[in-house]
Amino acid sequence: MPRGSSSPISRLLKTVRATFFRQHSETFRDTAYHEAGHAVVARYLGVPVKSLKIDSSGGIVRLDNVIPESRRTGSTKLLQLGIAGEVAEQIKFGDWNRHGVSDDRRKFHSLVQYLAGLRGRVLPGSTVASVREYHREQCLEILSQPEVWEWLEAVAESALERGFLTGEEIDRLRPTRGE
Repeated sequence: MPRGSSSPISRLLKTVRATFFRQHSETFRDTAYHEAGHAVVARYLGVPVKSLKIDSSGGIVRLDNVIPESRRTGSTKLLQLGIAGEVAEQIKFGDWNRHGVSDDRRKFHSLVQYLAGLRGRVLPGSTVASVREYHREQCLEILSQPEVWEWLEAVAESALERGFLTGEEIDRLRPTRGE
């Protein structure tokens, strides 16, 4: 088969996937925006993204191994990435899916504990809430930039249509300056 062409089975599977996501688009829309939030904020902050996937079990963004350039800037990036999905949902829908965000919140809390270096001790909830609010505001500032939000919407819609995006595809969806 010539390079670039696809088999009938491959075309059929692509059509079935597109039809499935179109028929269930409202169900997956919050997941697509949530995961696009993580992916776009990662790329905006210079963190490499391997892929974004949404399917009937939910969604996931896979990052390349993140080795922070310093503990301080790396920590900030990781915390902003951890809250980006929730912020994207809040911007788009005015609220967030409590079920979908609970895992991100647990991970955020664990990361704050880890970064604080508290071996076996626990930070007060009010301290974690303050850290969360600070990073939520930083993430909101990033996602409120018109060109960044346009990028996020392009990623979310493409994910809804296709179910899977590579990091390179996410980068190609970024609007270029001056257009």
